[in-house]
Amino acid sequence: MMQKNEALATRLRTCHREVFRRLHQKYQGKIIQYFGDGTLSIFNSAADAVACAIELQRELKQAPQVPIRVGIHTGEIAYSEEEVIGDGVNIAARIQSQAVPGGIFISDKVQDDIKNNPDIRTKAVGQSALKNIQRPIDLFAVTNPGITVPEYDWAPPKKLSTKPLSTKKIKRKKKKRAATLLAFFFGIFGIHRFYLDQRNIGIAHLAMFFWGPLSLLAWIFWKPFRRLWVLWIS
Repeated sequence: MMQKNEALATRLRTCHREVFRRLHQKYQGKIIQYFGDGTLSIFNSAADAVACAIELQRELKQAPQVPIRVGIHTGEIAYSEEEVIGDGVNIAARIQSQAVPGGIFISDKVQDDIKNNPDIRTKAVGQSALKNIQRPIDLFAVTNPGITVPEYDWAPPKKLSTKPLSTKKIKRKKKKRAATLLAFFFGIFGIHRFYLDQRNIGIAHLAMFFWGPLSLLAWIFWKPFRRLWVLWIS
């Protein structure tokens, strides 16, 4: 933006910081640090953080517009001499990167804290494996009027059935395993077909097995068969 229009970029930056300072003061928030075009803030409650984010987005969508993404998480942080560190900071930053411009994404932990607040509306947008975060996190989008909401819907994955297998299914599985072993060791005789009650295929298997050796013997020792074979081919 500085390369395209330095005066406009400077005005937007000033507007951005003025709105941030004013609304953080209103919701008892504290801006820990600015980095590039982003900020890191802390609040006394999850509800205050979300309420501040909603008002921030609404104001920054007015002229001159400053499109931002907001990610909110609750967790432990630690202060060093130069910065604030901890999983809470990392997860909030990753959630912010998943959000849509003009939108607010919150973690499942924040959702648990604000779900009974009638002034805040949300919808599930999916489970995300965030970079360098060990556990996948369920994300929610704030859907209050004036907030940009992603168009896609999400439903939680179906849980795998924990019901025990029926006796019939267990027997069927065991039978297939035994048939596989019979096919491996005695497949040339077609015994596994009889084991699986596939009698016709088993008989055909046996017939094909005995046809080869018998034909060879007849060819060698029985001249009429040899003549018949040659006649049939010709």
